[in-house]
Amino acid sequence: MNGGIHDAFSLADKLAEVIRGAKPVTDLDAYERQRRPIALEYVNTISAANKRNLEARDPEEQRRWRDEMTRAASDPALAREYVRRISMIASLKKAALLLVLLAVLPLTLFAQSFPSRQITVIVPYAPGSTSDLLPRAIAPLMSQSMGVPVIVENRPGGGGSIGAVLVARGDASGHMLLMAPSGILATSQWLYKDLPYSPRKDLTPVTNAATTPNVWVAHPSLPVKTLGDVIALAKSKPGALSFGSGGNASTSHLCGELLKSAAHVDLFHVPYKGPAPALQDVLAGRVPLMCDNFSNVITHVRSGRLRAIAVTALKRHPEAPEVPTADESGLPGFEINVWYGFAVPAATPKPVVQKLNAEIGKALRNGTLAERLQSLGLTIVADTPEEFARFVAVESEKMRKLVEVSGARAD
Repeated sequence: MNGGIHDAFSLADKLAEVIRGAKPVTDLDAYERQRRPIALEYVNTISAANKRNLEARDPEEQRRWRDEMTRAASDPALAREYVRRISMIASLKKAALLLVLLAVLPLTLFAQSFPSRQITVIVPYAPGSTSDLLPRAIAPLMSQSMGVPVIVENRPGGGGSIGAVLVARGDASGHMLLMAPSGILATSQWLYKDLPYSPRKDLTPVTNAATTPNVWVAHPSLPVKTLGDVIALAKSKPGALSFGSGGNASTSHLCGELLKSAAHVDLFHVPYKGPAPALQDVLAGRVPLMCDNFSNVITHVRSGRLRAIAVTALKRHPEAPEVPTADESGLPGFEINVWYGFAVPAATPKPVVQKLNAEIGKALRNGTLAERLQSLGLTIVADTPEEFARFVAVESEKMRKLVEVSGARAD
């Protein structure tokens, strides 16, 4: 019994030394020849009982247990402390399972050899919006830097939840990422009663790529030029004036609900499977209004195909200084922005999250790409995982209050 725990401690210490660069990787080979057979023999003696224990547990508890041990396997210091804690409470079955993970998951799996195959970025909306543009813009740069293909796959539907669930329950090795705008990480949980994923428990923030305000835009055929005109028209025809959105729980949906509550008007909501198809119907005049993000609509405003009504920020945007804010248009404090982050499954090892963060940040800071994104009204952020996690927590609480004030629901 003590020999098994001792071997777990020894292996954790040796892994830590290799990570710090204090010892060569070949030391692990020497350890394998000397001690690993003994450790594995210890593990094998309780494997059958441990298997029964796992199968008998509540599925949620089993998942939590496995996630905890996966994180421990990626952090030698955490692994040592975990084994020590488990041994102290005489639960050697957990210690044994951790020992298996430490023995069969080499260091290179988490840092040195990542990525080992194609990386897929899941976009939970239809092609054509900024949520799609951003990952497609950085994918070639990431591929060139990391030495593996980086592809973008669209999985629209369910207000973004279909794509989010695919990643949340998917491969936690770092080879699958989620393009996670504000609606996915901060808003949906307050609009849906039964969201099939938990932004906080199932996903780990990697970085906030960029942010931009929203803009109320109208088809030129609609007889409005200001936000005051929109409100007056809506009041004259309650429920007749419609606005499109990128789907239930999207920022464009919440923006419309906020206008309804702030101006005391009745607007008809038309949700789509992403901002791009919604914008196409606004451009065609099938839906007269939309509150979409600046980067999605600015080219159409400049071409005259859409009329900008108001920016949903507290100050005018430098790329369109002629467009007034909603705040100065008679709705004090009306502010709603959209941000574009990346996330991975919660069990993804920390070294992999850090590497993805560095690679995405490197791509975003590419001079040519940065200039292009800024011309579309995007402000590049490229923060750390820890900074993004804190930001998401603050934004989530902000969205909770906005949803509460607006009374919006998506189901």
